[in-house]
Amino acid sequence: MSGWSLVVLLGAAWTAVGVVVSEGRRRECPVPQFYLAGSLVAVTILLFLAGGTGARAIFLPESRLAVAGFFVGSLFNGAGQAVSMMNLERGGRALAFAIPQQAFLFPYLWSRFFWGQRASLLSCCGIALIVCAIFYLAVTRSSDRSSSLPFRRIMIAVLALFLIGTSQIFIVSSARLESAQGLSKFASSGVILGANVVFFLFWSLIRRREFGSYRLYLQFGALWGVFAAASYCVLFTALEVLGRTNRDGIVFPLGAGILILAYSLFTVVRYREKLNWRQIVAFAALVCGIFCAKLG
Repeated sequence: MSGWSLVVLLGAAWTAVGVVVSEGRRRECPVPQFYLAGSLVAVTILLFLAGGTGARAIFLPESRLAVAGFFVGSLFNGAGQAVSMMNLERGGRALAFAIPQQAFLFPYLWSRFFWGQRASLLSCCGIALIVCAIFYLAVTRSSDRSSSLPFRRIMIAVLALFLIGTSQIFIVSSARLESAQGLSKFASSGVILGANVVFFLFWSLIRRREFGSYRLYLQFGALWGVFAAASYCVLFTALEVLGRTNRDGIVFPLGAGILILAYSLFTVVRYREKLNWRQIVAFAALVCGIFCAKLG
């Protein structure tokens, strides 16, 4: 499968993750228990796929640096995803979800300044279109209150943006390390979601009373875990394939662009969040940006 096909598949997997998170939050799933259950399911799947040899590679001395990077990145990601999920409790879900997904700018700019990855003018224009479209969607106000977002929730989304962006730098950088070469994509993904287990276990213990609502978080958490495991496997495969041509910095921008477009369409259909013509133009610019970044 080509690198670009993998990026499209990644965007689809991320969209499925976002849909499950929104549906879980809509039914008031407790956040820490939701992610704890999902992470346990995901880790079980990944370690089974990695097998005994793959799982043991995580503990080898030569893998320690990459494992540490994945683990720290996962802690930032877990915090960012939790903040983002708590911000999806009511109207404006498309915008509350879209802002944190601009986190792709962090690894994209990092790859340009620190890895020396070159970008064509068309690619830069594509990224600029994606950023401008998402920024406009984030700050614009719709006449329909179901799709508007107050300032406080914008700031919460920005916090999630910085947490997720930092996590993506750690994950992408760790994947490029020589110490990561001995880890399979299943093992690398298992480390990331294993850190999620630790993070959300401590949080769940603080809020133990919410363990009683297991019918909510077990169902949606398990579904999240399946899609999360799949998305990380696709992510690492895409980073590996496009990394051969020094184009791995584009994985997060394109995947996030596809995610935001697909998720926003989902909110229109599922939650009846109306879009005005300016927002429709912004989404069209987002699509153009994705194609320009790919062609560049």
